[in-house]
Amino acid sequence: MSRKNKQLLACVATLTRQRPKMLEALLRSWASLVIPEKVEVTFLVIENDTEERSKDLIQTLQPIFKSSKLAYALETEPGIPFARNRAARESLEMESDLLLFIDDDEEVAKDWLKNIIQGYRNSEAKLIGAPLRARLPEENLTLLQRLMFTNLKSRYRKKEARASRRASLEGTSGVTIVTNNWLADTLLFSE
Repeated sequence: MSRKNKQLLACVATLTRQRPKMLEALLRSWASLVIPEKVEVTFLVIENDTEERSKDLIQTLQPIFKSSKLAYALETEPGIPFARNRAARESLEMESDLLLFIDDDEEVAKDWLKNIIQGYRNSEAKLIGAPLRARLPEENLTLLQRLMFTNLKSRYRKKEARASRRASLEGTSGVTIVTNNWLADTLLFSE
């Protein structure tokens, strides 16, 4: 069966370490995602710490995940590679078809999952990156902070535009997929 019509199991993961407010904002954005047709989603939080600091938050927010699961695992070996490998192992144990990563200091747009999975379904790609867009903080900023934000936002938009011009589903010459926002076919981790 072609991937266009295949029922997919997706594991959307984040790594966290002692950033509860940012993690909560991400989890709330996950709960608002549009879940694509023929996709079952498990959201996974890997806590990279010596003890369970976020588990209560996960349990508190579980009810807002109406049509998806919210899972948690503690990875006590410090370091991003160990936490990412733990997420990959957890995803494989769930028999997921796809593993998606987003950083714990980000929030996703409601259509993020729908769009990135649509890109996967319409291609033969095994790894797909997505753009990162800066959002103005809600608190009052100084003039210098606003200027810095404007510069950062402009930089991200230029990188996104350049990547869009250079990339196609047949090739990605000169395009870098950063580690904070991507989808991978789990066959990459099991073959």
